[in-house]
Amino acid sequence: MRTCVTCGRELHPERAEKYSYCTAKECQERNAKGLTVLAVGVNKAADLYEVVDEPTQGKVASGSYVEKLVTGSETGSGAGTGMDEKRPAPRTAEAAEAAEAAEAAGTAAGMAAGRVPPKAPAPRAARRAPRPRWTESQRTLALLYSEQGMRPDQIAERLGLTPPVVIDIILGARNRPAP
Repeated sequence: MRTCVTCGRELHPERAEKYSYCTAKECQERNAKGLTVLAVGVNKAADLYEVVDEPTQGKVASGSYVEKLVTGSETGSGAGTGMDEKRPAPRTAEAAEAAEAAEAAGTAAGMAAGRVPPKAPAPRAARRAPRPRWTESQRTLALLYSEQGMRPDQIAERLGLTPPVVIDIILGARNRPAP
C-alpha cells in the first residue's frame, strides 16, 4: 500500500495510480502543480488547447504548431484552424527594397507585393428614391373602405396589399393635417 509523501497517510489504490499525495488540503497545496496550457488554434468556430507535457513540448520544439509560409498560389493550413490561408513568402532585402520603390511609384508590382493599398471603390451611383409601397389609387380606396368600416385585413385582401401597409396608409392619413 502506498502512502502520501507529505503526511504519510495511506492512499486509496485508485489515487495511488496517478498521485503520490493524499487529498488533504495541506498535502494538495504543497504537492499539486498547475498545468501549463498551450493555445494551439483559436478561432470563431472552435478552439484547440493542449496541456504542455513531454510529447507536446516535442511537437512545439519540432515546429509542428507553427504556421507555414507559402508562396504564390500554394496554401498552407493555419495551426489547428483547419482553414487554408494564403501567406506571403518571406522577402529578401532586395525584394523588400523593390517593393518599397514600387509602392512609392504606386505600380502594380507594389500592389502584388501587398504594400500599396487597393484603390477605394468607385462611388455608388445616386440611389433612386424607394418605390412607394402603394399607389395613389390604392391609398384613396383604402381610406374610403376604412371610412365604410372595413377592417385593415379586409381592405388589404381587396387591394392586394398587406395589412401593415393598409394600417400605414390609414395612420398616415389621420396624422396628416387637412389641406
